[in-house]
Amino acid sequence: MNKKFRFVAYAIVVLFIMVFSLLLPDNTYASAHYGRAYIAMAFSDTVKVIDTETLKVVDTLPGGKNPHGVSVSPDGRFLYLPSMMGGNEFLTVVDTKKREVIKSIKVGKASHHAAVSPDGRYVYVATFPENEGITVIDAGTLKVTNHIYTGKKPFYMEFSPDGKRAYVINVESGTLSVIDTSAGKVIKDIKTGKGKGHSAITRDGKTIYITNGPAGALIAIDTEKNEITGSVKVGMDPHGVAVTGDGRKVYVANRGEDTVSVVDTSALKVIKNIKTATAPDHITLTPDGRYIYLSVLSTEEIVVFDVKNDEKVAAIPVGPQPHQIVFAP
Repeated sequence: MNKKFRFVAYAIVVLFIMVFSLLLPDNTYASAHYGRAYIAMAFSDTVKVIDTETLKVVDTLPGGKNPHGVSVSPDGRFLYLPSMMGGNEFLTVVDTKKREVIKSIKVGKASHHAAVSPDGRYVYVATFPENEGITVIDAGTLKVTNHIYTGKKPFYMEFSPDGKRAYVINVESGTLSVIDTSAGKVIKDIKTGKGKGHSAITRDGKTIYITNGPAGALIAIDTEKNEITGSVKVGMDPHGVAVTGDGRKVYVANRGEDTVSVVDTSALKVIKNIKTATAPDHITLTPDGRYIYLSVLSTEEIVVFDVKNDEKVAAIPVGPQPHQIVFAP
């Protein structure tokens, strides 16, 4: 009798859980702890830290001077923060465990973004005006080892998944420079048009997408041929960009019209425009590929969207001028 009663009780509990899960709204945030999110906070010279499970700010770290970009070592131990402060020549290195600046590395009069190689050995920093290229830093010694000229006003850059190539957007030259990282030199300059923009590369490394602010466009580039394969009008002043793990959708933050465009990559066509508050800025896909985090300048928030249905699931207050977002364990 007891066994039969326990079985019936267990069945009722399972049925209740199944029914309850079906009643949950589609935009409920599925708590899955994949680490922390670090956000460069320009005006406050800090980095905000968000716990990705609780969706709350849990710490504030030093960030150098006016950081717009932030990159992180693969193990999450170190942050690298360029400076957009005029006259500040340094890249700031922060130890996330000690919660302090451990090094300021002279790179040039201004630097907008940096990226860490997939193996964690090097940090590439886009520096201008006098250097006009990439300053290469050994992540082990924290010393400058090379400088690679790319073009006028290098703005944003990132590595291919295998680390063999680096891609640099040059604002005033209107090019995307392709760097052979083993040789330490540019092997191709692709004409993309003048203007600020960001980039996102697919997980298989075959396609890189870049935004072009003045043109209001998203440009697709074949990384094997180093050729533009197409472009699509998105919105006014597109800035941050992210591509889903399966490569089927690209999200573009349009700062000039307060929307996020969702692009179907198979047709290279905008299939949806998500309305946001004024000045959506940077956008980053979570490591598990389930959510995108969007920094919004006007509301001083990080807004979280579910990739499955493009619905907003959270808005996290962080303070003035949130910019780039990165994730780490």
